[in-house]
Amino acid sequence: DMEGILTNQLQADTPAGAVEASAFMEGVFESEAGGKVRLLVGHCSSCGAYSFPRRDVCQHCGPDAEIASASVEGGGHVYASTVVHVPSPVGIKSPYAYGYVDLDQIPLRVFGLFARADAEGLAPGTPVRLVTEALCQDSKRGELFTYKFTRLGEAA
Repeated sequence: DMEGILTNQLQADTPAGAVEASAFMEGVFESEAGGKVRLLVGHCSSCGAYSFPRRDVCQHCGPDAEIASASVEGGGHVYASTVVHVPSPVGIKSPYAYGYVDLDQIPLRVFGLFARADAEGLAPGTPVRLVTEALCQDSKRGELFTYKFTRLGEAA
């Protein structure tokens, strides 16, 4: 099957003994040793709008506004989610879920994956928090991690 072929190819391309781990995308989130995860957002100095991922230009004010960087905790509530029953091209095994979360700390709705424990999806309104979780293997960078949302009170 295609999932097995992709997984075997990724494993075959990974150098023996490679144990490094890095973020799937740089500049999107930060995590601390204690497990605290924060999203890296932009904040427009003119209108106060937030953006994630951080943008260089405010979608409301245009290029004349200054965009400050900020980090926010990812607690929030599920706005919508969906479950995918086929493996992704980057090697995410199915089923997996993704959706939108309304953050509690700032007025912003963000897109993200849900943790493996929540692979069957989460109902709108479910309280969630941010965690980091392995996403896939990369032949050059090793195991790649990303931020994900999980049901409040659940471990990743």
